[in-house]
Amino acid sequence: MIHDNTPKGKSVSREEMLIRHQRQEWRAEGAEWNEFSRRAVNGLQYHPSGEPLEETFRRIEKKILFRKQRGRRFSFRQGLSIAAGVAILVLAAYIAYLRFPTNEKLFTQNFEYLPSAVNEEGGVRKAGIGLTGLRASAVKAYEAGAYSDAEALSRAYLENNPDDTEIQFYYGLLLLGKGDASGAIPYLVAVKQKPDPIAYERPATWYLALAYLKRGQSDTARRLFSELADGEDRYANQARSILKKL
Repeated sequence: MIHDNTPKGKSVSREEMLIRHQRQEWRAEGAEWNEFSRRAVNGLQYHPSGEPLEETFRRIEKKILFRKQRGRRFSFRQGLSIAAGVAILVLAAYIAYLRFPTNEKLFTQNFEYLPSAVNEEGGVRKAGIGLTGLRASAVKAYEAGAYSDAEALSRAYLENNPDDTEIQFYYGLLLLGKGDASGAIPYLVAVKQKPDPIAYERPATWYLALAYLKRGQSDTARRLFSELADGEDRYANQARSILKKL
């Protein structure tokens, strides 16, 4: 006995997908469509222009048509029907992949080094305030874009000054910038939990979310981005943009 598990509502056919794609009619709305078909048609706008949609279908069907499923045999007509259906499913998944970038790609698109705002007394740098010693050297190296030197100097400084929130923050950025998300997280967590000055709280949350994103921990990253999304600053806008893609 064959059970019909087809989703309720109108199902898109291969021919209709081709026609809609040619006409750039990419909106499939209304109760007559089932959920899968709506997503498949709406996703056609993201199909890469380098390969015609018809060719994509043929390439996918060629791989699927004559495969056996757990030893079951199908007639040629059934095989064509199954291949076409699976091809649509695979194509929709492929389009979804293109539409929603990987965590690594999202991280690369959104990470950038934050300009230094450090001063000896903490808070936003004031004109004319000078920095001296190892801390000053670390900050100057960071500002000059000598990130490897800044990392080494910051690490040496933090060995004797582990509670310096500002240097912890920038050291976390330096680790994250070279791809060491796991190393960056403890420093960014420390700054987020006890920001001094308070102005570092949202930047620390942003970079901490990016660190978890890079590590593939989407749920944790999503929670942190959600904390930032309620606002009108740059972090709120960027967080809302990323949340749409996670």
